[in-house]
Amino acid sequence: MTALLSRVLDAFGADALTHSVFYYAREPALRFELGGEGLVLDRFTQAYDRARAIAALAFKGSSTIVVIPGCYEVGNEGRKAALRSARACGVALPASLETLTLPAEHGLNRTLVAFENGVEATPRLLWGALAAEMGIRPRLRGDVYLADLSEGILLHPYDDRGLDIVGSKRTQLLPLYTAFGGWLLDHDRPQMDSMFLEP
Repeated sequence: MTALLSRVLDAFGADALTHSVFYYAREPALRFELGGEGLVLDRFTQAYDRARAIAALAFKGSSTIVVIPGCYEVGNEGRKAALRSARACGVALPASLETLTLPAEHGLNRTLVAFENGVEATPRLLWGALAAEMGIRPRLRGDVYLADLSEGILLHPYDDRGLDIVGSKRTQLLPLYTAFGGWLLDHDRPQMDSMFLEP
């Protein structure tokens, strides 16, 4: 396990880099609805606007984040695909990159690449993640996780439909719960209300 990935998993739990992070989080978590219904362009625009607003508040005061793109590919192609798509979204890649490849299913491997970047890359990464399944370019190949380890925040935009965010403490996510309560996914609202509403 690489140093950055180990730190992320130590901070947020062994399942922090899985799909549907909200359901596996050992910490307080929120799940937001992003795109809604309607035409592709309208859904994407709404999803992008909401994701940027959530991330801006979540990473308020952050200067550096850990970026973890991941994708499923045959053999060792995952690293190249993840980095190529991040570059296509305008993300500058540092010289120091960490890679972890895990066996997945059906002959595919899941490759996670970890690197530090300035928080200003966040809107480009959100664009790439939300565009991935909508036929919009540029787009990321696979998924992405964004973490501020010093503040204890992990953000995972899983596609144009939604975004999960995990915090190491309830107080870190309470401003997001309050500011964007109307965007919380209704299906999981009772669970979130139980975490964040005062008793």
